[in-house]
Amino acid sequence: MADSGKKLKNKIDALRDAFVRRIPERIDAVENLCNSLREKELQEKEINELHRLVHNLSSSCSVFGLKKTGTAAREFELLLKGIMRSERGTTIFRPEIDRHLEALKQSSKEPFAPENFPEDAPTLEKAKTAQVHPHNERRDIFILNDSFDDADKWSRLSDSGYRISLFTEPTSLVEATRKQTPSAIISIYSKGILSELRSIPEFNPQSAPLIYVSHIDTLETRLDAVREGGEAFFPCPPDMAKLTERLDALTTIDRSDPYRILIVDDEPEVASYYAAFLEEKKMSTLSIDNPMMVVNVLKEFNPDLILMDMYMPGCNGMELAKAIRQMDDYIGIPIVFLSVETDISKQLYAMSTGADDFISKSTDLEHLFSSVSIRAERMRMLRKLNKLVDYSHILEKRVEERTSHLQKANMALKEKSVQLEELNRSLENRVKKEVDKRRENEQLMIQQSNMAAMGEMLALIAHQWRQPLNAVGIIVQDILDSFDFGSLDKTYLEKTVDEITNQVTFMSNTIDDFMYFLEPTKEMSLFNVKDAVDNVLSILSALIKKNNIKVVRRFKRCTEEDIPRVNGYPNEFKHVILNIINNSKFAILRNREKKVLSRNEAGMIEITFARRDNVIRIQIEDNGGGVPDEIGDRIFDRYFTTKGKKGTGAGLYMAKTIIEKNMGGKLSYSNTDKGAVFTLELKTES
Repeated sequence: MADSGKKLKNKIDALRDAFVRRIPERIDAVENLCNSLREKELQEKEINELHRLVHNLSSSCSVFGLKKTGTAAREFELLLKGIMRSERGTTIFRPEIDRHLEALKQSSKEPFAPENFPEDAPTLEKAKTAQVHPHNERRDIFILNDSFDDADKWSRLSDSGYRISLFTEPTSLVEATRKQTPSAIISIYSKGILSELRSIPEFNPQSAPLIYVSHIDTLETRLDAVREGGEAFFPCPPDMAKLTERLDALTTIDRSDPYRILIVDDEPEVASYYAAFLEEKKMSTLSIDNPMMVVNVLKEFNPDLILMDMYMPGCNGMELAKAIRQMDDYIGIPIVFLSVETDISKQLYAMSTGADDFISKSTDLEHLFSSVSIRAERMRMLRKLNKLVDYSHILEKRVEERTSHLQKANMALKEKSVQLEELNRSLENRVKKEVDKRRENEQLMIQQSNMAAMGEMLALIAHQWRQPLNAVGIIVQDILDSFDFGSLDKTYLEKTVDEITNQVTFMSNTIDDFMYFLEPTKEMSLFNVKDAVDNVLSILSALIKKNNIKVVRRFKRCTEEDIPRVNGYPNEFKHVILNIINNSKFAILRNREKKVLSRNEAGMIEITFARRDNVIRIQIEDNGGGVPDEIGDRIFDRYFTTKGKKGTGAGLYMAKTIIEKNMGGKLSYSNTDKGAVFTLELKTES
């Protein structure tokens, strides 16, 4: 690190020496323009060029710390600004121009004189880098806990490659940080803990990021933790998976792709000065002194941020920023102006053209490094977010393709059904014809049931997707708002990316769940009825919640973990459960329409698993009013429905067929004082 710093200092000194030697040449260019005043009135273009030359000299002197020459140039520049605003012409200002030109020439006669480099001039040694936590490649984690009782819990972090050290006293932790800098410090939170640590003289608050774990999870506690310097907060006991993810985010350095910074400045020494400093900070830089080359460089270099001078030949920084902002691919790229311009109106105008920040060339390098790092990181996060949005579009296309596939499959089923009908009509044996006809009708019933289920599936997909799509839309809008108000930082973007990723993953998983749900089971197999019921409840969860229906599971003579398996057709069994729960939902909604249940009163579906010997019984009970006695003996009949045009009459008929004929079980119903109870009985695995 010492050799690297020395090399950087030598490079900066060489750049400054080169600049100082070019000062007389620059003053000659200024003098030549001033001499034009003796011959004619300077035109606007000429006075603007004179101002640019003097401004560049002033700003470069500010960068390299030449106070005497810089002051003379700055005073000359202020005079020229006044002339540019005046309508009296330039000739009348000739004496003032001559006086400032002479002062500028006098200041440059001894450019290396001590008075031209005052003690308070900015130098590389005085520049501070932004406070960043030193990363520990060994991934050591120091934990401050009031006892060793939770040692086993914290040891789980070792499985993720971290080395854990436990401390019960702040002093012992601080002493350890003097010998070994940890990757992070985890502390059981108590108010004033940071003050207690700071009271120990040896403690360095920037040694490592602080993570707090608290037994009290309130907004007040979280705010206190933020004020105490916490970079993360977890309720106790912490979710170790989430804690590990946060540790990884705080302690992992991605050196594979450094920030790319484009520097646009017509002063080569100044551009090289900032490039040398930023490259020392592990950033990749590219400097150009011709602003007209920016478009080509943007495509090739793809920078994360642009550092730009305000006054350049060909076009000024404000014009260039405005032009860049009109390019769709670079509308969001951060632009930071570097200038010695002190006119507030000029600074505000520069910001209005699309700049993200305005930094004086005389500012310390700490400010520059912080501004560049924060905005370059924000640009990286925005690019990742755009990729997520693109991925969302891909998912939408996949949904369209799969929907088209389902529609084609339906058409194929209809064609097969027609072929089967034609084959049946060609049979001469009446008995066999009647049998085949019965089978044909059963196939049609299955198809109707599948079609009805498919329609319900598509409706459920639309319902399941509505909320995450709305959430993604709100999040994206909030990002734009945060960007406009300047509150778009790395932590906010990481959280936003996580939220959108969770929503997109949920949507993708929904598609997979529904796709497998609709596939028929070709062969009998052993499966867990509780898992099958849970899968159906997961698919219907959003619809159940929307209709204010509460689902409760109960277990009798068994526990959730020891539910026995049954031999049968898992997907067909799920269709049975789906039909029964849908019927319960329909009955509950009808009860609300009849005002038997109030609109605010929750519907209830209770699912009970009971085991006796080698039989598992599943009872599904609701508060939908029950089955009327006059139709009780017909509810399992083919084509019988109480839903009018909304029903097919296939649901309960196919449910009874699947349970009793295909799986050798029993399906029955009974009424209670609140609703209906459907009971399924199946033989378990022997």
